[in-house]
Amino acid sequence: MVHEHHEHEGQACQCGHHHDEHHDQHEQHEKTTLCNQEEITVTHHEGAVIFSAERVIAKEYSWVRDRLNKELQSLAGWVEDQGGLVGHIKAFLIETGYSCMLSTTGGDVQIKETLKPKVTVNIALIVFIKNESELYSKLAETLKEFAN
Repeated sequence: MVHEHHEHEGQACQCGHHHDEHHDQHEQHEKTTLCNQEEITVTHHEGAVIFSAERVIAKEYSWVRDRLNKELQSLAGWVEDQGGLVGHIKAFLIETGYSCMLSTTGGDVQIKETLKPKVTVNIALIVFIKNESELYSKLAETLKEFAN
């Protein structure tokens, strides 16, 4: 099967800004948008809409985990309430935060340590839904709330 590679410029997302949309060689449609500082990648495959995003959240791990637990349940419920089907909604968390700088100018070594909790969140939603733009907006708003 021969696949063509297309580029469509000037596509508007829900926020009204124009972004690029690409079709790759696997019949997936990809649109990466930056709306209100919320970058979300949207792809389509065999009827499913796939949203993905990554965030670094400067909060404690347990807070992020517990909040995401509620938010993912809420997103899944919303999809079902809209008559959609949840294929998979998942988030992967990685905690970081300790840093240490060691330095010397030839004598003793100075050590400066800091603890600034950070959690990297990778989130993916694979759903079958008609109202893609509303779900996009809900996901963008959810991600935006984690910055507060």
